Amino acid sequence: MSASLPNFSLTEVSNAIRRQESTSRAATECLLARIAEVQPKVNCFISLEADAALNAADRADEEILEGRWRGPLHGVPLAHKDAFDRTGKITTAGSKVLDQPARFSATIMERLEAAGALHLGTLNLDEFATGGTGENEHFGRCLNPLDLGHIPGGSSAGSGAAVAARLVYGALGTDCGGSIRYPASMCGVVGLKPTFGRVSRHGAFPLSWTMDCIGPLARSVEDCALIMRVIAGPDVNDPTVQDCEVPDYAALLRRELRGVRVGVAVGDPFQDVDPELETLLREASVVLRDLGAELVEITVPDVELMDDLQMVLMKCDAATMYGRLLRTRIDEFSTAAIGIL
Repeated sequence: MSASLPNFSLTEVSNAIRRQESTSRAATECLLARIAEVQPKVNCFISLEADAALNAADRADEEILEGRWRGPLHGVPLAHKDAFDRTGKITTAGSKVLDQPARFSATIMERLEAAGALHLGTLNLDEFATGGTGENEHFGRCLNPLDLGHIPGGSSAGSGAAVAARLVYGALGTDCGGSIRYPASMCGVVGLKPTFGRVSRHGAFPLSWTMDCIGPLARSVEDCALIMRVIAGPDVNDPTVQDCEVPDYAALLRRELRGVRVGVAVGDPFQDVDPELETLLREASVVLRDLGAELVEITVPDVELMDDLQMVLMKCDAATMYGRLLRTRIDEFSTAAIGIL
């Protein structure tokens, strides 16, 4: 089984660890061996914490053996976009400008740790989460593992690439204007941008407080659902988070879709789609309809104006937060980041 562990989904490896058909250490060792082989080609990691991850895997195996299983993420190796604080660690956000250790851990990192998830390291991104290509002048370009001649999308480039390359079972990214969705689509994995206010941003690198969202990337919808169950929910440290109960997302995947209405965007600019993607969208529509959903065609007005508004809001938020750094340390920023900030 060990040889095939990197090809498991998060759900599959979780079940194997819980049933003691495999171990967290075995899964971690397999992924570390694969990282050693693939990282030089793809460059999706900024930092790797192999020893800490192996020690955590041993603790997870002991707890599970003693009957203290914490849930589906217990003993599962993950890695995340380098945008989330952990006490005593430097969160680079893909930049050389941010060079001070964090004073506390992000809420989502604390929740993942409490759920027993392992932390393999931090993942590459466009500097300050400002781009969509995975190019980083400081830590090197992240490449698409499906085809090294193509970009992985961004800004959560490392998250999409690491999941697609079978180096981790799941990863977190951030999304202000597509930064989870771009790499998920370009790397052929599942990415979820949650509703604004569903996941705490306390301790996460901010690009735009008006629009930032945090969400998972993984190999299946069910895998994303398992991660969302852990990271979502109220947080006294983030007043923008909704104060409502977190559902069992994975269980909801098994309900019927009868009575659910699904919007299908039509008209400008949605008709300008690659033929292969258009075919896949049609096939997905058929599946949703067969499962009982009602598909409703909708036109979205003023798409270009909304895109312009998004950029204005993001730039205003970023300028407010990072204007002083741009004035005093502009030589340390990449050209790409300066162009967007």
